[in-house]
Amino acid sequence: MYALTFLERVIKKRCVKVAAKAIVIICIVVMLMLTQSNYPQFQQADSSTISILLWNPIFGQDKIPSLATECAELTCFLTLDRSFYETSAAVVFHMPDLNNYTQERLPNQHFVFFSLESPINTKLPNMEVSPFTLTVTYQPDSDIAVPYAEMLPRQEPMSSHEYEATLHSLRSAFKEKRFKVAWFASSCNPESRRGDYIQELTKHIDVHIYGRCGRRNCSRRNGNVCDQLIRRDYKFTLAFENSVCNYYTTEKPYTALQNLVIPVVLNRKIAESTLPSGSFIAADDFKSPRQLANYLTHLSENVDDYLKYFKWLKLFHKPRMTSMATAFCKLCAFLEAQSPSSKVTPSETARNALQWYTEERQCYPRYAYHLLRMDRRFYLKMNDFIRAFWNFIS
Repeated sequence: MYALTFLERVIKKRCVKVAAKAIVIICIVVMLMLTQSNYPQFQQADSSTISILLWNPIFGQDKIPSLATECAELTCFLTLDRSFYETSAAVVFHMPDLNNYTQERLPNQHFVFFSLESPINTKLPNMEVSPFTLTVTYQPDSDIAVPYAEMLPRQEPMSSHEYEATLHSLRSAFKEKRFKVAWFASSCNPESRRGDYIQELTKHIDVHIYGRCGRRNCSRRNGNVCDQLIRRDYKFTLAFENSVCNYYTTEKPYTALQNLVIPVVLNRKIAESTLPSGSFIAADDFKSPRQLANYLTHLSENVDDYLKYFKWLKLFHKPRMTSMATAFCKLCAFLEAQSPSSKVTPSETARNALQWYTEERQCYPRYAYHLLRMDRRFYLKMNDFIRAFWNFIS
């Protein structure tokens, strides 16, 4: 009897251990299944899905943009898994991170030149022959253009009554703002040398500096908090880009417009190509940072002059910010419109993509530095002369 009881106990213990192990295994399997559903690079694409292979991670991150929120109706599958190479309708090369590439393109496959960075900040590999068939950049003449934000025109101009109500609201907000200028930045003195200019500007007007370049903090992860801070406390934000190239306008000025604050940009010509007329102030309109500071101070003390910079609201909605997902949604829509079996030929911009993106993109090296050192018109003329001379001898 005692032996039987002992045997029953042993069997029960073993059963408990086996059950526990089974539960652990089941949990692991469930977790793996959930992980696969959260990371699309591990999903299996069915025959009706268009596969898009990311040849290299974007800015070194293995996270893939989710298309669910922006274009769930499209049937594209994004992956970093190169085993999908032969079944992918497009292979995307993120140029700022590209260290190696393949020229073995399938006849019905697109090779995509992809970059939302400026040419100055994009180190391109040496390629004797361009392997690309499509270009996706912020440039308006790209095959698929992806600006950092879109200014959507109103179907009809804002009525006089509505505009007066808007001005009344802006006037009230102006009175509540406690400070003049804010600058949010993670890199202090990049290629444009904006830090040199801002350092001189701070001698003549108080600039609150957030991020790595100053003593104030407002993390990008808390975007809504930063937006509220801008909207509530500041009249201007410095929207100086890390490099000054045609059409290269990042989220900086758009964020200001979104929060009904006046952005201050470095280059008028470039801003005019992307932002509503009269919505911004350009540093290169002024002979010196002191003169710019004096003008900002004047606007800070004269609400009627300040409000003149918001006439754009009559014709445009607030900017709609784009994202990495926006770019891939546009690419997906393009691919869906193509015949999957037709032979792919390179586009005009892709045929000589490197030359198109660099030599034909006019950039102004160390632009802010030169604003401090010489008259703007002279600098621009010298820059154009150097480029013309270089094109002549090359």
